[in-house]
Amino acid sequence: KLNSEYLSAYYNRGRLHFEYGEPHKAIDDFTKVIELNPNEPNSYYYRAQAYREIGERKKARADEKIQKKLEKG
Repeated sequence: KLNSEYLSAYYNRGRLHFEYGEPHKAIDDFTKVIELNPNEPNSYYYRAQAYREIGERKKARADEKIQKKLEKG
């Protein structure tokens, strides 16, 4: 079970995984963040970037669409 107390930890770790070239681990962490807080656009943005890194363009576009929708409010 995910614990919302670790939301920022998952987010920050996801960013680090992405920066260190570990897109699969980044996707895992950003997915946890999204499960805990689905209305936060930055998590979709970074997960989309990680999906692009592994060639998952369709998933990346889906996340980008959600991100833009959330940013518009």
